[in-house]
Amino acid sequence: MFLAWQPPPCGFSKLNIDGSRVSASGCIAAGGIIRNYEGSWIAGFSANLGHGEVLVAEAWALYYGLNLAWQMGLRQITVNSDSALVVDMINGEWVDSHPMETNFAADFLAKMGHHKELGYHELSSPPDLMQPILDADKNGLLRPRFVSV
Repeated sequence: MFLAWQPPPCGFSKLNIDGSRVSASGCIAAGGIIRNYEGSWIAGFSANLGHGEVLVAEAWALYYGLNLAWQMGLRQITVNSDSALVVDMINGEWVDSHPMETNFAADFLAKMGHHKELGYHELSSPPDLMQPILDADKNGLLRPRFVSV
């Protein structure tokens, strides 16, 4: 099975979020990216959240992402998370659970949070190392998802 990031409908923005936890240390982080219907970067964030559980990181990612979108005046927004539990907790049709393979950009930013100072860090432009991920998403690159049969 192959999956790709999907842009939001015309006139909407899409927020992809992710939480991350390093098992050995218990350190958690969150990240998110907001893109327009063409797949272009609008804004992003990365946050080092200290120690905790991955569900806490996923919830903070949703909070920080929605707060950033609101501050930017974005009202027509869809949200994607690879955490089905966070989606079920919110249980709104504007938040969808999506496989990790369609959420690489948010995953990148969440993992980047582990290398930042403690706290929230807003990004006005994408990190250079992230550009290939953004280009792949814009071009509809299919990524393999392995499923057991």
